[in-house]
Amino acid sequence: MPDLTLLPYFSSDDPQPLFTRVQQYNTTIASIVKSHRAILVDLYQKWRTLRDHPEYISLDGLHPSTLGYTQIANLFYQALT
Repeated sequence: MPDLTLLPYFSSDDPQPLFTRVQQYNTTIASIVKSHRAILVDLYQKWRTLRDHPEYISLDGLHPSTLGYTQIANLFYQALT
């Protein structure tokens, strides 16, 4: 899960509880991935450029834009190759 504190949708929320929840989700996801010997695409670490690219987020402030989805697809491609 990416760092949701970087998204405009959550800009009025207290970032600490959201940060904690994202960390908990990512810890759980990593554990499940490891137990299934699957490939982890770590959007939290790999998509740090989100802060510098508001064009990656759609007008709703939450979901990726077309360009954002392209960037996510590239991260998956990199992880799989």
